[in-house]
Amino acid sequence: MNALLQFSIEDRRNTATWEEALRKFINQVDSAGIMVMVSGIVGGNTRRKLNPEEFRGFALSEKRAPLIFLNGADTKSGQMFTLAHELAHIWLGETGVSDVTPEFIPTNKTEIWCNKVAAEMLVPTGIFKAQFNSSNELSDEYCRLAKVFKVSTLVIIRRIFDCGFITENTFQTVYCLLSVI
Repeated sequence: MNALLQFSIEDRRNTATWEEALRKFINQVDSAGIMVMVSGIVGGNTRRKLNPEEFRGFALSEKRAPLIFLNGADTKSGQMFTLAHELAHIWLGETGVSDVTPEFIPTNKTEIWCNKVAAEMLVPTGIFKAQFNSSNELSDEYCRLAKVFKVSTLVIIRRIFDCGFITENTFQTVYCLLSVI
């Protein structure tokens, strides 16, 4: 599991694209003995695309052959969050299906924990607080930080809220605006 914790912010910052960052993360998870599969279609039928609004991924927590499946039709930043979320399910030893989005606030304790682990893995609080520049325009800042951490602007605006830099009303307003883009 230590190999997974080596996926540093610096590694992601130095990757040119979200796709490259996701590929490195997948390779690290795979190196830890967890198979990762990515597909955006049903079986081999290219006309039957998987809808990210229906599900983003799942984890099968089997001791001998743990597996994470990512919906390849989702954005690369969405797949990054889902991979981290499903990895948390594996660590817990619980199979799970991910249909969560960053604004979704689950009531299930497992989903709450997996979301917190994913957020902390991808955007660690201490590093995030050190990187956040409150003197920048909010929109400039969440776009900048999304590039630094190689996650979606939705994840970043959620972390800005979680860290207490904006109010709930501001979070909801900005999140709604970002959701329709």
